[in-house]
Amino acid sequence: MFNIPLRRRAGLIALWALACLVSQPALAERKAMQTGALPAAVNAEPVSRLIIRYREDDRSALLARAAPGAERAEAQARVMRSAQRAGALPLRYLKSVSPRMQVAALDRAVSADQAKVLMQRLRADPAVLDVMVDQRVRAHAIPNDPRFTDGTQWHLRSPSEVVGGISAAAAWDLSTGAGVVIAVLDGGYTDHLDLQQPNLLPGYDFVSGDPVGTAQALAGKPFWTAGDGNGRDADARDPGDWVTAADVSAGFCDLSESSTWHGTHVAGLAAAAGNNNRDGLGVAYGARILPVRVLGRCGGYVSDILAGARWAAGLPVDGVPNNPHPAKILSLSLGYAGVCSEPIQATLDEIRRTGASLIASSGNDADDVVSVPASCAGVMAVTAHTREGDLADYANVGRNVRISAPGGGANSILSPQAGTLRGIFSTGNTGTTGPGSDNISALTGTSMAVPQVAGIVALLAQSNPALAMSTLEAIMVDSARPFPLGSYCVANPEGWPAGYCGAGLIDAAAAVQRAVAVSPVSADLRVEQRAPVADVWLGQSIAFSVILRNAGPGAAANVTLTQTLGAGLELLSVDAGATPVTRSATGWSLTLPTLAVGTERQVQVRAIVRTSTGRVASEVAATTSTVEAASSNNSDSVELTVGPVPVTQGGGGGCTASPDGQADVSLLLLAVLSLGLAMLRRRRS
Repeated sequence: MFNIPLRRRAGLIALWALACLVSQPALAERKAMQTGALPAAVNAEPVSRLIIRYREDDRSALLARAAPGAERAEAQARVMRSAQRAGALPLRYLKSVSPRMQVAALDRAVSADQAKVLMQRLRADPAVLDVMVDQRVRAHAIPNDPRFTDGTQWHLRSPSEVVGGISAAAAWDLSTGAGVVIAVLDGGYTDHLDLQQPNLLPGYDFVSGDPVGTAQALAGKPFWTAGDGNGRDADARDPGDWVTAADVSAGFCDLSESSTWHGTHVAGLAAAAGNNNRDGLGVAYGARILPVRVLGRCGGYVSDILAGARWAAGLPVDGVPNNPHPAKILSLSLGYAGVCSEPIQATLDEIRRTGASLIASSGNDADDVVSVPASCAGVMAVTAHTREGDLADYANVGRNVRISAPGGGANSILSPQAGTLRGIFSTGNTGTTGPGSDNISALTGTSMAVPQVAGIVALLAQSNPALAMSTLEAIMVDSARPFPLGSYCVANPEGWPAGYCGAGLIDAAAAVQRAVAVSPVSADLRVEQRAPVADVWLGQSIAFSVILRNAGPGAAANVTLTQTLGAGLELLSVDAGATPVTRSATGWSLTLPTLAVGTERQVQVRAIVRTSTGRVASEVAATTSTVEAASSNNSDSVELTVGPVPVTQGGGGGCTASPDGQADVSLLLLAVLSLGLAMLRRRRS
């Protein structure tokens, strides 16, 4: 999974420019002002200086003609008059910025809320045009972690320096993900100085025993997969997932390897501690990690992963204490090739209803089929790109993929930069079997891309906590940068069989800036459609479920929902309840005057397949006249493969399935009649 060939190419790295940004330093709480003129302090951020801008005509005629030396006296008089008119604490003139702009100092520091009241009183003065706080300006928030500053963690850099970087530093000026819980469903964690309290919560180990009848159980090793000698428990630490050649020979696994410390690496990418002058840091270094161990040696069981995911989201799991720290984001750097089954989808739907975000890796098979659970509805599927922004040569793509994040490794098309690091560096361990010393190490894969996306969602969640997770996901997708010219995803745009790369390269800074700017009256429509099958045949009747939600934060007005059926599909019926539906030659549409926040509408559709080979597709889309927080989730598509009509053999003769998959009625009646005649003969004899 991680032994990806590394290639290099010649190239130049542009200088990374540092800009200045207004920040709010964390200062100690000051004593509230003892005065009836201002309310009690609400927060502890002190204000001691104000900038007052005066109207141009607020000067005496005499001083307007006076020598320049009189300007200072006029400025002092202006500030004194403003303080008297405002009836506030004494203000004293400090200095001038321009003839109309003066800096006034308070006699003592006040809270930000107290300063707002004072500024409102000053603005009531007819002579005053505006007032603002004279804030301290600092450079961008660049953490001191050496592996970030020296460029080892290239995935965090800005695109001006590394094309495939996520531009994390500019995002950190607005958010670090503080307080947001990210559940990392993986192999657990090892003790590491960058994975400790307060950014590490008590997790849980869901890796159960190997079932009776497996090679491990028959060999007297019922907890071989778990590796810790027991089943589920409250210790989410990783004992190591090494596999020996003897284990392979015994049929326990198909590959021998040293311990990967995969969960430790993934957890660090999401939220390793930052600004501690040690190793590297995570994307959301202020967030909290909830380690949920669901993988052991040679992977893990679907049942354990589903149970761990439910627990992580705050749902009850039989025999396990309730999770006191439900996660808003679930990071799943795992999967298998196959189809998302109904039990898996039902569990993921339950988790989504808690409001949690599900983010999963597309897979490392260099395929155009996304793995499970990334292929399931409601899951954000993430593919991987290299430092040049090209699709990584191992990364799966497909219609489900929504975005690309750095995974490292070799390019699909572009030439690599010569002499550059290719892997993704994060928290690791030196042990080859059991845990050794902590370190920072490189791994490569779509597994590395997922926790970076999870970290960015955490940055957004802190920056605008009023927004739903689905809205934050869509904002992140809308903020993606285009794939670079000449890369695989530009040369192979969306369309079968080229593959699907998602919206573009993830950009933390653009996403956070957009989330901060979202208005409370904005709406966010989210559309999903589902079909219970993936493979169909000529004459088959297919049921589609179309779901429209408004994730807010504001209501949506004049909402139109449309489904368009592609060639080879013919509409049979539409059930939208009491809402009128307008049918067309290619599908249907409906209009809603309004859709409140948190509400959803479901439409049940049936269509019939009118082609015998190839693929059939259905597209749904929604629009609203209300300004939207995000738009990338306003549409959804389903693509089904058309194959030959299946034939079922049975008993002493053939029973051909009808186009809708049911047994031919005439043959069924004949079988019942034959059985009745046989029973009648027995009675007579």
